[in-house]
Amino acid sequence: MRALQSKRIEEIDVAKGLGILLVILGHMKGLTSEVWQQFAASFHMPLFFFLSGLLMNTENASLRGFRDFAGRKARRMLIPYILWALIYAQGINGKQLMRIAYANNRSYGEAGLWFLPTLFVAECVFYLICVAKKKWGERVGYTVLLLGTACGALGGAMSHVMLRTPLWQVGWPFSLDIALTAVFFITVGARCKPLLGKLIEGGKTARGRGVMAGAAALLFAAVFAISRLNLRFLFDHSHERVVMARGSYGLYPLFLLGALLGTAGILLLSPSLTKLRALRYIGHNSLLYMCLNHLMIAMTTGVVGKMMAIETLHGPIRILMVMIVLAVVTLCCTLMTWVINRFVPVLSGKS
Repeated sequence: MRALQSKRIEEIDVAKGLGILLVILGHMKGLTSEVWQQFAASFHMPLFFFLSGLLMNTENASLRGFRDFAGRKARRMLIPYILWALIYAQGINGKQLMRIAYANNRSYGEAGLWFLPTLFVAECVFYLICVAKKKWGERVGYTVLLLGTACGALGGAMSHVMLRTPLWQVGWPFSLDIALTAVFFITVGARCKPLLGKLIEGGKTARGRGVMAGAAALLFAAVFAISRLNLRFLFDHSHERVVMARGSYGLYPLFLLGALLGTAGILLLSPSLTKLRALRYIGHNSLLYMCLNHLMIAMTTGVVGKMMAIETLHGPIRILMVMIVLAVVTLCCTLMTWVINRFVPVLSGKS
């Protein structure tokens, strides 16, 4: 595993790239269907938390080392979050600064920035779980898995309660309920580290890639069925689909199952697509695509909307338009990503 950590893992970059494309398609309201958005939202954000756990190195986790760990993560996630939030803010005033400091989707939802502080909290909680494992591991088997699952259950309960109270209007600070759900996916990702080598090894042959792609197709079919079933259990009807950013999961166990199956499908599909350099680039720079896609979608659909009535398109013509808009949005995000990495790397958390 250490050998794998010394270089970028193409399969993981591809998985992130596919996740970003799903995010973009899910945000293209008015173009993509509610059926598609419900399917994609079932697993595209859990995928990123799972991959975070898959790649986290907590072998030397300790209370003494937590400060350094949290500092590195803050530089990687919170500083870009604050800078992007200030860029998107409509005027800098006390109210805006309070919204940015509250750091959740309801108080400051522009550009999907909620993901960064949520991931920061989730990774810090998971690190502390790994510290607890070192203290209790010999006495309590599967300590990390138990505590991670407990965090997920608590997060789901907090979101469920929130949807029925006035707190629904503002949400928990730093999306604490969503972060605890994310801890569950990070935990499962960390437990699946031994499988990463097998995934890479299986993708070295055409037969292996074919088998994994076929299995991925079956998993996506199962996720689609689960996503349709879960519609019956949604409590937050402001969006007729699962929206992890708002803690709207439908039936929580169904959401967890669909999210894990969809994540597995993406990982199984990834070895077949590692030759797509553009997809690997998107995955490598997923943070910037996450922060840029809302803006680029708004600009692109605004231009397209002036040229034609998008809502009147149907069938193959609509699908073609979706693909064109996706390509344009992705290209614009790519150009902006190159500029930012070259001239303002602090916005990507890399400097």
